[in-house]
Amino acid sequence: MVWYNWKVDSSRSGQAFLALTLLISAIVIVVGATIAFITIAFIDSSYGLQAAGQANAAALSGVEDAALNLERYGLAWNPGPSNTYTLSLPAGSATITFTPDSPTPDLATVVSAAVVQNRTQKIRAVFAVNPTTGQVALVSADKIQ
Repeated sequence: MVWYNWKVDSSRSGQAFLALTLLISAIVIVVGATIAFITIAFIDSSYGLQAAGQANAAALSGVEDAALNLERYGLAWNPGPSNTYTLSLPAGSATITFTPDSPTPDLATVVSAAVVQNRTQKIRAVFAVNPTTGQVALVSADKIQ
């Protein structure tokens, strides 16, 4: 029977343990940083989506406010200098631009631009105004850039 004298070299086993520890630490740091990055990106996109929705609602509120003023005053409505005014809302504000007789007589174009947390939404709406009855009808509405 042959007996081997296995002598453990403590300096080599220490080096191997150190290398293994550094490798595992690097993997843990990379996985942790990846999870943190994904979490931050998800939270940021959630806030961005919420702000875009609020900006869209504010722009729609501006169009509806302009429609109410058109209903009250007709095409003679003058919201102020350069036919522009600002509607203050809890989540932000909307700047409404009113253009009477555009694109044709008896039509009015309203552009509402709302800003909420650096997110901007613009909506353009065209209203038909009956000069006899004063009735206001929405002809078209679309988002613009």
